[in-house]
Amino acid sequence: MSIHRTHCYTLVCDDCATVADDDTDGYILHFDSDHASLDYAAANGWTITEDGHVRCPRCTAATTCAQIGHDDGDWIPCGCEGHIPEHAEHGCGMVHICAQCDRREHTAFADIPTTDEPVTES
Repeated sequence: MSIHRTHCYTLVCDDCATVADDDTDGYILHFDSDHASLDYAAANGWTITEDGHVRCPRCTAATTCAQIGHDDGDWIPCGCEGHIPEHAEHGCGMVHICAQCDRREHTAFADIPTTDEPVTES
């Protein structure tokens, strides 16, 4: 048995310092070349800006939302069953979730925006 020194590349987010890892086993991914790491980045939701800034999928989503706004879904009933401290005291309301960055906005039933009822002709 012998010991050999090997050079490799890892992919690290410039915003939050997250290191690309295997989602299943949690080990850090190592690449044989910078091109291999960039290929992985492009195929797995990472972005590289024009000036070479590398962002993980979470920071990419946050940056996108900061630039163009959130992509909130429909209001749905909150399913936390009182696990959010405020909901434990006042009950659950409604929530909508950004499809890009997973931001959650909660509101009480009384505060949900409504539309006027349609006028029907008799």
